[in-house]
Amino acid sequence: MKTALLFRRAARFLWREWIRPLALPLLAIAAAKSAFADINYVPSGSMKPTILEGDVVFINKLAYDLRVPFTFARAAHWSDPARGDIVVCFSPQDGTRLVKRVAALPGDTLEMRDDVLYLNGARQSYAPLEPTSAGVEDLAAAERAAARFAREQLGQRSHAVMITPGRPAMRSFGP
Repeated sequence: MKTALLFRRAARFLWREWIRPLALPLLAIAAAKSAFADINYVPSGSMKPTILEGDVVFINKLAYDLRVPFTFARAAHWSDPARGDIVVCFSPQDGTRLVKRVAALPGDTLEMRDDVLYLNGARQSYAPLEPTSAGVEDLAAAERAAARFAREQLGQRSHAVMITPGRPAMRSFGP
């Protein structure tokens, strides 16, 4: 009997002093993380040299719309992703969170010919990027030596890209 009484008192104490005071702030933080903003680690090096694997990125979930917390239901919509935007999405194969750059919009034709991007049949412009440029110098020396770097113009936005000729990849695809 005494053990049950002690257990009830301990449970009441935990509820009154710890669980109840923390529940509302934790719920508010989780709702804000679900609908307004989030931070994530970058899982791969596919965005090198702009973003490196292991980097932490801030995600503005209000950039395109407002979602109801804890759902995918849209409460308001004010914009769509544009070429050059960096977005976070989930892999349809395994649900892995991905950080990618928008290269094409619905209705666009995208193709890659010998490491050169073509958007709607137009060759995108590239300019050489020095190995001492921001982001490039953060890479390991062996990786810098094995890659080529360029500044790619994609729509109105310019960004650094890394081409790794020694690694197997789809160097040509599209129509």
